[in-house]
Amino acid sequence: FDKVFMQPSGMIGLLGVHNPTFFYKKLLAKIGIEPEFFKYFEYKNAPNSLTEEGYTDAHRQQSQKLADSIFEQLVGTIATLRSKTTAHIRECVDAAPLNAASALSAGLIDGVLYTDQVLTMAGVSSAASTSTTQPAALQQQAITPNILNMRAYIKATQDKKDESSIADGLSGRAKLEPKIALVFACGNIMRGPGDANSTDPQAASDTVAAAMRAAYTDPSVKGIVVRVDSRGGSAVASDSIRRELEKARSLGLPVVVSMGAYAASGGYYIATGADRIVAQPGTITGSIGAFFGKLNMQKLFSNLGVDVDEIAIGKDANFMNPALPLSASQRTKAEKTGRQVYDDFVALVADARKLSPQEVDALARGRVWTGAQAHSLKLVDVLGGLKTAHLLAAKLSGAEDDKVPRLVEYPKALSLAEKFAMILGGRQKEGLANVTYHGISDDDVNSSSFVASFLSHILLGSGSSDVMAAWTEIGKMGVEMRRVRQLSQSHAVSLHYDD
Repeated sequence: FDKVFMQPSGMIGLLGVHNPTFFYKKLLAKIGIEPEFFKYFEYKNAPNSLTEEGYTDAHRQQSQKLADSIFEQLVGTIATLRSKTTAHIRECVDAAPLNAASALSAGLIDGVLYTDQVLTMAGVSSAASTSTTQPAALQQQAITPNILNMRAYIKATQDKKDESSIADGLSGRAKLEPKIALVFACGNIMRGPGDANSTDPQAASDTVAAAMRAAYTDPSVKGIVVRVDSRGGSAVASDSIRRELEKARSLGLPVVVSMGAYAASGGYYIATGADRIVAQPGTITGSIGAFFGKLNMQKLFSNLGVDVDEIAIGKDANFMNPALPLSASQRTKAEKTGRQVYDDFVALVADARKLSPQEVDALARGRVWTGAQAHSLKLVDVLGGLKTAHLLAAKLSGAEDDKVPRLVEYPKALSLAEKFAMILGGRQKEGLANVTYHGISDDDVNSSSFVASFLSHILLGSGSSDVMAAWTEIGKMGVEMRRVRQLSQSHAVSLHYDD
């Protein structure tokens, strides 16, 4: 921003980077749960909170490098934008939290003013700040400037677009106009259609694949941007989504992955199917690794007086039974399964990044990188945001610099005006006309819903792929406003963006 103001009671909490990790091995032992996990390899830290009592050397080393990179980006960006030295910003971090007067003295802000005072200084009445007027308000003369909050601005620009959408819908111009498709793969990566009752973001393989098919079968689409923002999930679901990226490329369409706050584990797995990978400097990238196993609750059930009996046909039919420990043959199979996932992952990365499997293994083994680190290691092609990915996809499609196709989300939600045009003109909607999902999702093998729930709560924010929420905010600092991203994910897409 050109100017930054803070009200007198404000505070800048520029405290640095902090990542506490909680370890539950002793707690699990007390209640009779024994974790039985196999990880590939020493830097794959996701199960460590269950299997260790503290940081392993590899876990600490990786976490420290990740924190160092994020802190350097934080300090460097603030120093550049505020025209200060990095040494000065480090001093501000050590002195924080800073009240408004201290922040002004340190040069972190430009003034101490209330919102209405800033608006008055800008020649805008405070009443105008709540305006929700129509697009004409955006075109008022400078002598009577208006100001809109983000929601009102998106509504105003969308309403302006809707004014011409009826004519475009009836004439067919919208369907013929070249465009770059935008497909979201955000949230927990799951097999099948996902959980309809979940309030958490999901990258369900059926849903994302359907969106990809809608994009690459549309003759007006000249390229695809896949927005990946995920901490990972099912390896099978990740592979299903990655395959759709490959199919789009086989049809001659350039595919660019734009990585948001996270492209962890399965998120990076998806990215291997793209022509180019774009990441923010603070994007949590990777790990390229795997783990497999279960929680053995035999002792817990016994302590609770729960008896478990079973009928099993097949030598290892009770493989994931939480009431029994893994047998020797099952442990061998578990190790083999996890290793196969890792080897496949490494092979995909090697092919996509034009590296040897040995070179990828040296960068992988469960390691996590920031986007800046991944770029220097050739795991990412370009540093930037959604705008960068859009322009890159347009360039790869052969579009001229002054004729960049607009970015359109798939599946595209119809506005009221477009629905009206479709009714009058008998035209089918752009993107997904009708999507029917078939089959049952069983996700990657979980022993029970209890185990799945337990793992999801324990692992959240404590593994190599699941870095603390605070790290996410720091990684996104100076990159993209969270609210804009949330709006885009709820189909209120504003194409007025900046990296």
